[in-house]
Amino acid sequence: YCIFQDRSNVLWVGTNVGLNKYDQEKKQFELYQRIPREENSIRDNYVRALYADKNDIIWVGTYGGLSRFDYDNHQFKHYYPEDDDSLSLSNERVMAVYQDQSGIYWIGTWGGLNRFVPETEEFIHYRSIPGSPDGLTHDIVRCICEDKDGRLWIGTEEGLNKLDLQTDRITQYKNIPGDDTSVSNDFIYSLYLDRSGELWIGTLSGLNKYD
Repeated sequence: YCIFQDRSNVLWVGTNVGLNKYDQEKKQFELYQRIPREENSIRDNYVRALYADKNDIIWVGTYGGLSRFDYDNHQFKHYYPEDDDSLSLSNERVMAVYQDQSGIYWIGTWGGLNRFVPETEEFIHYRSIPGSPDGLTHDIVRCICEDKDGRLWIGTEEGLNKLDLQTDRITQYKNIPGDDTSVSNDFIYSLYLDRSGELWIGTLSGLNKYD
């Protein structure tokens, strides 16, 4: 589901049966899997997202929550929903992890978007609001990207969203039948900002470039 190369040129590969670490020089694999009742093992074997932050810390999104990997002792620290904590992760199924220019982490889940501040270890939730243009278009967030102007783009299974980090306001973008300049499909698979600052959007029915 995801592949990432770290600072040591080691490949990390996320699958539905665990996280694989591949040493390209030695041509050897090391497998990380969930060990029942072992808190320092990976949270879940279904690995959906991999991300390295500005400090080269690897974040692993699984179907059991979010895990932070410690390079030094090869252990995982976990974040997951807790019934008695409204500031915990909104949903255990993590699809995307992203760190913006200011250092804030954004986590895409099956229960909306989460803003995570490491200093407080609190998650602030952004969700859809039925019948309202103010929330997300959908709560299953598949991808996250920041543009050159510091705006966050959030791809969901039912539309594209732009979050202005200065005003905390969300703008929704959806397919408009008959309008060839609207996004081609509301199911957003991927987002990418190229070197020239152009935003590319992969959908269920084609590739889009946002002007």
